[in-house]
Amino acid sequence: MVVNSFTLFALSILLARSVWCLAVNTTTIEGWEIERHEAVLRRSRYLGGYLDGPDGMRVKIVRQEFPYDIGIWSNIKQGMGTRNVFAWLWPFAASPSVESGLRFEVNGFEDPDTTWPPPDPDRMPRVRRHFDPDTAFMHGDTEVEAFRQRQAEDLKRYAQPQGTTHRRLPFHKRFSDPKMVSGHGVEDVGEEDFSDCINEVEGDEEEEGEEAWRNSEGERLGNFGVDEDAEFYDEDDIPLAELIRRRKSVGTVDVYPVLKTEAMEGTKEIQKDRWSSQAYSSAASFVPKLTTTVLSYLAARPSDRILDIGCGDGLLTASIAASAAAVLGLDASPSFIRTAQSTRSAANLTFAVHDCTRLAARADAVDGSWDKVFSNAALHWILRGAATRRDVLRDVRAALKPGGRFVFEMGGAGNVAEIHAAFLAVLVAHGVPVAKARAANPCFFPSDAWMRAALQDAGFDVERVEIEYRPTPCTPATESGGGGLEGWLRLMGAQFLEAVEEGDARESVLRDVLAVLESVVTREEDGSAWIGYVRLRGVAVKR
Repeated sequence: MVVNSFTLFALSILLARSVWCLAVNTTTIEGWEIERHEAVLRRSRYLGGYLDGPDGMRVKIVRQEFPYDIGIWSNIKQGMGTRNVFAWLWPFAASPSVESGLRFEVNGFEDPDTTWPPPDPDRMPRVRRHFDPDTAFMHGDTEVEAFRQRQAEDLKRYAQPQGTTHRRLPFHKRFSDPKMVSGHGVEDVGEEDFSDCINEVEGDEEEEGEEAWRNSEGERLGNFGVDEDAEFYDEDDIPLAELIRRRKSVGTVDVYPVLKTEAMEGTKEIQKDRWSSQAYSSAASFVPKLTTTVLSYLAARPSDRILDIGCGDGLLTASIAASAAAVLGLDASPSFIRTAQSTRSAANLTFAVHDCTRLAARADAVDGSWDKVFSNAALHWILRGAATRRDVLRDVRAALKPGGRFVFEMGGAGNVAEIHAAFLAVLVAHGVPVAKARAANPCFFPSDAWMRAALQDAGFDVERVEIEYRPTPCTPATESGGGGLEGWLRLMGAQFLEAVEEGDARESVLRDVLAVLESVVTREEDGSAWIGYVRLRGVAVKR
């Protein structure tokens, strides 16, 4: 009795469910999928529209409707061969043709080409993992991490604030101190004995050069062609890490005070530094904040050495360094780097001024020692020159270890198109030739197809390249003009404005561009200005 009652109850539920599905013109299975999608959608609303997927992915969840009706009545009519309901019950009716099969009807609620079921992070397959010898066996990670921390401390100890190395003093300057450091092979001596030593050394003309070393045969280094006046690096207290760093940096120069690098030797002029951390924070402070997706693709680990090209003022770079073993941030703006060095300090974090269109000029950047190369909101500036685009991508590949990952986000095709069109139109109206106005465009916004092909040509296996249209509100306007749409145009469009003479003409161009854009980017409901950002993200692996 109990079993029969339970069975009847279950069948009643199935019957009621089937009748409900027929009423809404869908199937039971699709009804389950719709309910599942509704549950995922409700969950994503509490998490900003995104859910965590496998391998650190962030999946954007948007509402989708089932694009079909099952067409129950039209399919029964086709299956029975007649629309006469009574004929369906006639036991002697001829067998109808069913060769055309069931046909779902497009309901017009959604594009039929839309993927169904909708994306569900809990059901997504994991990306095929590439074999990484560095992480195949994890039992030595603790020792490796401890070594890298000691290495970072050594580099910090033996570097001055601007990154230059403490050089060893010449022998006569070190020997002029009567109180020698015990433990380096020389004991403390009295002032009287020390004076005798000085006189003896100064009176011996033959004993010249660095400590005038002789071997057991009485031969000097000069007998073997060695310059005895050169400053040696054979101090016992200089760590191996520092010696390796010096070796890698041979042929490079410190470029902290100026933008010009050794790779730019021979150019007629130094690029103008148009950036400042204060102006960037006022006009585009949202850029480092909208990085959830690209940071999930980066997935920094405690053992990672990460190179950040186009690091800006180092805000995002410093957050990455909190999860990595070592991070080097490079940027062409001395102003940005000065801000980064003064406000973002950590033992495993280094910043340097360098033109990232010429990465190969910095030996420690392209030595194949980096686990990951990262770039956010900078590649569209770095890839501006058509002649250097392919070289930049090849240099990024050279920087990575085998199996290393290149993770980036930049402006994609159509990025801030309304602003570029307004600048071009206004400049031409002010008498600037079209060709000159186009040449003033400081950025290159490639399509996803172009970027995929370029990465493959550079020797990468492309895991993903994606485009996202992401309208973004401007920062609040300020009286000084540093914020809002005007602040954004002054900073990001500086090279467009420089196409005309400085002064009234330049301000006139800016005012006309603002006037053109006012009705295009302003929302009526609240008067806020929104810029049409298009983001191009990608992950590529060195093969």
